[in-house]
Amino acid sequence: MVGKGINRRPSKTRQKRKAYLSAKKASKKKAHKKDDSDDEESVGYRKEKALKDEVKFGQVVQQPPSISVVPKLRGPAAKAAATEKLRQLELAKDEDRTDEKKKMRETNETDNFEKVGRKRKLRDLPEYERQLVLSERENAIALYRAAKSKKVRVSERECGDDDEMDDE
Repeated sequence: MVGKGINRRPSKTRQKRKAYLSAKKASKKKAHKKDDSDDEESVGYRKEKALKDEVKFGQVVQQPPSISVVPKLRGPAAKAAATEKLRQLELAKDEDRTDEKKKMRETNETDNFEKVGRKRKLRDLPEYERQLVLSERENAIALYRAAKSKKVRVSERECGDDDEMDDE
């Protein structure tokens, strides 16, 4: 009595799997050798290269970069810092509230008090405020369009210089 699978050849799926795993192992070895041999392309160099911005000569920036993320603290120091920050925020809010109350008492202008987080609609503004907002908006749009057209003219001029050099 011949045992099951003793003289049988492996199935096709098993052969395919074996070939796939050997190819995967070979590619891992090849990638590992490449990482060891390339000193210039080390992990630190790649990270530094990814953080570097490509800036063309003469490119003008509109504003400096803004950092909006604060690094997280870890451990018990994080909890202490968070509670301290919360306490400071509460104190600042209380001071703001008392300052606002004092101003309200002095001026007695309860009509101009706006609730925090509520925006006023343009149609609900008084006429003089509406005109002021609209003029500021138009001014901002005009400045933006002027900066944009200047940028386009500079890029066209640079392209024109390149074309003249090609003609020579």
